[in-house]
Amino acid sequence: MKKLLFLLILCNLINAQHINNPLILGELLIHVSNNPQNVSLTFQSVKIQNTTHWNFQNNIVWNSDYTGQTQTGVTTSTFMYWRDGYPIGMGKGIYYIYAETSDNTIRTYFIYDIRTSKDWDHHISPDLHVVYNYGLNEFSIESSGEDITGSIVNAWDYTPGLTPTQETDKFEPRPPTNLSVSNLGGHPLLVWNNNELEDYWTAVEVYRALTYSGPPSNWNSIATLSAGSTSYYDTRYTVGQGAIAWYKVCKRNANKLSQFSNVVSINIIPQSIAQFKPVDETNATCEKIEFDNSLFQNYPNPFNPSTEISFSLKEDSHITIKLYDVLGKELLTIANGDYAKGIHRINFNGSFLSSGVYIYCIKSQLFTTSKKLIISK
Repeated sequence: MKKLLFLLILCNLINAQHINNPLILGELLIHVSNNPQNVSLTFQSVKIQNTTHWNFQNNIVWNSDYTGQTQTGVTTSTFMYWRDGYPIGMGKGIYYIYAETSDNTIRTYFIYDIRTSKDWDHHISPDLHVVYNYGLNEFSIESSGEDITGSIVNAWDYTPGLTPTQETDKFEPRPPTNLSVSNLGGHPLLVWNNNELEDYWTAVEVYRALTYSGPPSNWNSIATLSAGSTSYYDTRYTVGQGAIAWYKVCKRNANKLSQFSNVVSINIIPQSIAQFKPVDETNATCEKIEFDNSLFQNYPNPFNPSTEISFSLKEDSHITIKLYDVLGKELLTIANGDYAKGIHRINFNGSFLSSGVYIYCIKSQLFTTSKKLIISK
């Protein structure tokens, strides 16, 4: 009767725990068998080094929370917690599950992978029930007897609420690192690293802020790149004097953004100083800025079907930009007209041209120069 009463109280406590904490996800139940001498054992869950793990809001854990748990003096069974609010247990990561003697000598192990961002309805029963056979020194799945010693056990393969596949779309990505900016062909080139740790992301976003002096305050997203991107060429601005361009990048995983990278800056020629100066300094004009006569490399290059061709003029000029094939045959005129001193950008659509190498040439009364562009279809 007392045993029945104890079980009823225990069940009520577990039910209350699930009601009060809706993000409780579960536990790993380890049952010990073939241990006739009741040898005292230790079981440990330990996060594998140099792997990312997340809390139950799918945010990266940067401290020592959810890195593992130790249960000592075990002779029959024990629980390893996988629950929100239990930072001494496991989070959403990948863990060694060790069976050890009382002096902490490792006998054997398996690997438990719980890196899934899916949440599900909670159950009182354990989410993974394994058996440790002391005599054979083996771990196995309780329901099937499958030997998992030394193997990786994916939670989504064994827990009904997590099946049928791993989900990662809610995980916070790790931020890009080592962002740098340099001058390439007169424009800012950004380069960064994607970390080597386990990570999930679908895109990289580039942010830019512009100031005349002082630190940045108003940031704008200027590009969304594919997940594998590690560089960005900003042809919008030309390296020079007059203003400052600031940059930072982050990763996106579906609707979740990472923290930002480090911030970098480079001096640029502003399109209009009034755009960057305080209101009481808006009388400044582009007349005070020194420009060169230059034709910049188109970007992107190679391209399909569109690219941007940029040039700068030291003074007001009449210019033409024409496109030629590699044999020197004139194909078309890209621009023909009067242009003011400063920087100009022309969007060129080459959808009607075949793949190959072409030459674009700018001519004015002040200078003539050319560059190659490549159409890749």
